[in-house]
Amino acid sequence: MKIERVESILAGNSQIVRVFTDTGLEGVGQSACWGYLEATDAVVRKFADYLVGKDPMDIEHHWQYMYRMGPFRGSVVSGAVSAIDIALWDIKGKALEAPVWLLLGGKVRNKIRLHLLMGGKRPDAADRGTTAEGLRLNAKDAAEEGFTAIKTDPLPDGFESMTLSRLIHDTRENVAAMREGAGLDIVSGGELYKARQAGCPPSRIVFASVGKGPAEIREALRTGIFCFNVESVPELEAIDRAARRMRVEARVALRINPDVRVRTHRYITTGVAESKFGIDPATAKEILRTSASLTGVRIIGLHLHIGSQITQAAPFIRAIRRVAEILEYGRRRGVPLEWLNLGGGLGIIYRDERPQTPQQFAKAITPLLQLLKVRLILEPGRFIVGNAGILLTEVLYVKRTKGKQFAVVDAGMNDLLRPALYGAYHEVIPATSVPRSSNGFSRYDVVGPVCESADVLARDRQLGAIKSGHLLAVLGAGAYGSAMASNYN
Repeated sequence: MKIERVESILAGNSQIVRVFTDTGLEGVGQSACWGYLEATDAVVRKFADYLVGKDPMDIEHHWQYMYRMGPFRGSVVSGAVSAIDIALWDIKGKALEAPVWLLLGGKVRNKIRLHLLMGGKRPDAADRGTTAEGLRLNAKDAAEEGFTAIKTDPLPDGFESMTLSRLIHDTRENVAAMREGAGLDIVSGGELYKARQAGCPPSRIVFASVGKGPAEIREALRTGIFCFNVESVPELEAIDRAARRMRVEARVALRINPDVRVRTHRYITTGVAESKFGIDPATAKEILRTSASLTGVRIIGLHLHIGSQITQAAPFIRAIRRVAEILEYGRRRGVPLEWLNLGGGLGIIYRDERPQTPQQFAKAITPLLQLLKVRLILEPGRFIVGNAGILLTEVLYVKRTKGKQFAVVDAGMNDLLRPALYGAYHEVIPATSVPRSSNGFSRYDVVGPVCESADVLARDRQLGAIKSGHLLAVLGAGAYGSAMASNYN
């Protein structure tokens, strides 16, 4: 089988690539090209000359060649190679007809492994997801309220019948398919683009982030998002200026820093006074007192996000009580604070945690919320999908040193960053039938190929007599997995 021709198509802010083979198979790939459309298109056309006549199944070689020979660096060559790479995997999946529907794994954007995510010949082979209308049709209708963070990676409904390019499109390149009843919480202009490509109505998008840039603010205003979650006075003033210049009204919610400590990793504790997030209560009251001077914005509510992986309701209760005073203060001064966004942070089980159930959480906070008479937004992304996805990785080598044994695998910190960044625990189990060890060597450090000592997915795990070629499943990878992945190494 040989590649017969390659077509490059620009659609909005996307680069679409179609690869055709001499056997009649067609692969479609797509990537976002924020501001570099013509350059990315030129790179695709350059690589098209190289690809014609080559075996489309030799994806690893083509991927390495294109990155090595790319005429530019950064997002230009990344966008071009990503679209081509997905198109080639689409062909390979259709040719082998061996679907393995798992959520995460491999080099997430440009190097998707065959044994992790494979597409076969499916009823929707036309792949309507690569057209503007198709993007709209493929996205789930969001409900009126409720938001889930883009940092989570849920599988879309109906994934069993999707072609590879459609599935990748929906789960990675353009945000995971929205659950019924959900909007999206974004933190950048790129995520705004992905949210729109996924079909999320602007009225169901909230824009967080402590560092929104001027161009991002303008684009969000043009899009007509539901609201900005504002983190500082200078940011509020910047939004006000932009809205007045554009002659629109910006809806905003003030993110309050309630100075509530939670028992979690210090990197994901966001509601304490010394963190970079949110506005202190005294400053928030001053903003509400003088809000009439901000003619370009309308303050519609308050926002909280005190941290992540919180397993008890008590910190939320303390935060709600502290924000209740601010809510009442603003209303007494005529500010119609209708909404309260409680953020996310609900913990899940990675090891031996005992997180609260939704019922327990609701029972604990509902009495307070009923007194406040607010409309509620929640961001329960990790809680919904964290344990819905796994990272499947292959053992390359078993390495023994004095007093230590390593399982060297083909996934690493560039695929799942949490263990290296947070010291996070993820359960690791063999996905291949493995006999018990007969020589006493059954405990391993599971390490990746990245040239960093921090590239350790798990330490001292009981895995049995594993060997090269065996597959391991890293559990709990449905949130902060592919969203934090990179092309490093």
